[in-house]
Amino acid sequence: MDTIGGYHRHTNCAYFDMMRVLLVDDCRDILFLLRTGLEWMGYQVHSAADARTAVEIAEDLLPDVIVSDLRCPDSTASNSSSGSGKAPG
Repeated sequence: MDTIGGYHRHTNCAYFDMMRVLLVDDCRDILFLLRTGLEWMGYQVHSAADARTAVEIAEDLLPDVIVSDLRCPDSTASNSSSGSGKAPG
C-alpha cells in the first residue's frame, strides 16, 4: 500500500479497479486534479468538458459515479441528476 499525504492507495483491491468514474467540468485544471487523484487511488476515470459530451459518454460507459460541475456549459437539470427538468433545491 502506498501513502501520500496521509491517504492510502489500495493497489490490491479489485473493487476499486472496477469502479468507473465520469468527471464533468469545463475547467481543465479541475479535471486534471480530480483525474490524477482518482486514478492514483485505482479508479477508472473518464472525463468530459461539457454536459452534452458527458451524456454521450455516460450512455456508453454506464459509470458507477458521475462527479459534475453543475454550472458546466450546456448543463441543464434534464441532463444531470434527476432528469426532471427542474433545478435541484
